[in-house]
Amino acid sequence: MVPNFKLRDDTVVTIPLLTDDAAGVEANAATTFEMANSYKMAAERVLGIMRTERLPLKDPIYFLYAHAAELALKALLLAHSLPIPTSPKKGHEIGEIFEACCGHKLVEPDPYFELHNLVVLLGGGNEGQRYRYAGRNKRTRPDLDWVREAVGQLVRMVEPHVTEWTKDNPSPPPGRGIIFGKPTYKKQPVPTDPGPG
Repeated sequence: MVPNFKLRDDTVVTIPLLTDDAAGVEANAATTFEMANSYKMAAERVLGIMRTERLPLKDPIYFLYAHAAELALKALLLAHSLPIPTSPKKGHEIGEIFEACCGHKLVEPDPYFELHNLVVLLGGGNEGQRYRYAGRNKRTRPDLDWVREAVGQLVRMVEPHVTEWTKDNPSPPPGRGIIFGKPTYKKQPVPTDPGPG
């Protein structure tokens, strides 16, 4: 069914509805890890574009890598049936999420705490949404090559945990969602008055 809406000036608005089989998938270790990979791949593609076309894309790249790290760490917690922070503030504190993973012995800190330091520096951009708004990136941040290497290391570290989790927890079939297409507008003809008679 395609919904039609009539506006005050007799214009009919038609909005096509498209189904989305990927919508409504439950957040679990596998789906969260898949999203982490998606953000990591997007960051790598944008990084390549930035370097070849010399475009000012650093903040979007930092944002994508930070979100990839956040989702990978959350997937790690979910793979071990541990709660993930969901509050607007705590849900994005990747340094604290990393600490929770270390506290549960899910992440072995490297001998020089390199990954920990990177996660803390990268997570600093989530404070005050510094990766997302102009004028808010005045603080220090890690080198992008280091970020790329470390987030890749983190994703590789989490993958076996998620793979093991999926052996006992097959993903449920995706739910069906609705995507609204671009509306079309059609002016209805104004009926003419046939007059008396």
